[in-house]
Amino acid sequence: MAEEAMTKDQMNFTIDMLITMVVEELAEDLEKDTKDVLADFCVSKTGKALYDESTKLWWNGPSYIADIYKEELDSETAGK
Repeated sequence: MAEEAMTKDQMNFTIDMLITMVVEELAEDLEKDTKDVLADFCVSKTGKALYDESTKLWWNGPSYIADIYKEELDSETAGK
C-alpha cells in the first residue's frame, strides 16, 4: 500500500488540535486561564517550532510538547 502524503491543511489541522490539547494541559498545570496560556504559547519558541515542519515537533504528543514549553518557561525565568 502506498503511503499518502499529508496535505498542508491536514498538517495545520493536526497542529491546531495538538495546541488545543497542550494549552488545556498547561492551563491546568500552571493554574492559568486557557486564553492567557494560548496567547503566550503561540508566540513562544515552542509554539513557533510546532508550525516549523522541519522540527517534526508536531509528531510528538501533547504532554511532550507541554514539557518542552515548561522547560522554555523555566529557562526564561532562570535568565532573569
